[in-house]
Amino acid sequence: MLEKLRFNMIEQQVRTWDVLDENVLDLLKTSKREDYVPKQFHKLAFADIEIPLSHGEKMLSPKIEGRILQSLEIKTHDHIYHVGTGSGYFDLLLASLAKEVLTVDIHLDFIEAAKALHRSQKLSNIHYIHGNGFILSSELKSFDVIVFTGSCKFEPLGFRERLNLNGRMFYIENHGSIMKAKLIKRISEDQFSMNELFDCAIPPLSYERKEPDFAF
Repeated sequence: MLEKLRFNMIEQQVRTWDVLDENVLDLLKTSKREDYVPKQFHKLAFADIEIPLSHGEKMLSPKIEGRILQSLEIKTHDHIYHVGTGSGYFDLLLASLAKEVLTVDIHLDFIEAAKALHRSQKLSNIHYIHGNGFILSSELKSFDVIVFTGSCKFEPLGFRERLNLNGRMFYIENHGSIMKAKLIKRISEDQFSMNELFDCAIPPLSYERKEPDFAF
């Protein structure tokens, strides 16, 4: 039954949203999305909705997850900075494609639950920060991929400069009823390109002004 629902999710939701990268589709076929969904919503694990989490947060819908992954063109050597740990499922997807993921969330219980799930599934290339993901410590290195899985009023400042050459940054610009998913690429030391990818409606990222705490 679960595999039939997963198959329908991919064929009826994800593919129809122009997600055609076979690596992404194969990952969605094999990853256990249902493990990351709150128990009361297990029957909706593969539905075309944003599943509620605690703190008023939500999981991304499957088609949005697939579209983001496809746009980032993640390589096996990539180092990723991810803001918005949430359930931890998107980190599972990122870590399955990349070399290393550093994930950040303002909610400590999200970090702890995600870490427990990841460790139970033998994922060892994810590291965790509890804190404000919009504060990027000067001690951190640059990244190949930076991704914000929640909307922001403006492009997060200071992040495109922390991309490696050919690095990519995904975020969703939120101006009320109008939200645009955007992808920035670093094409040289001082040049960047920007593309608008799709329209969507994604809740804003939660944050507060405090320094982050590492939780490796």
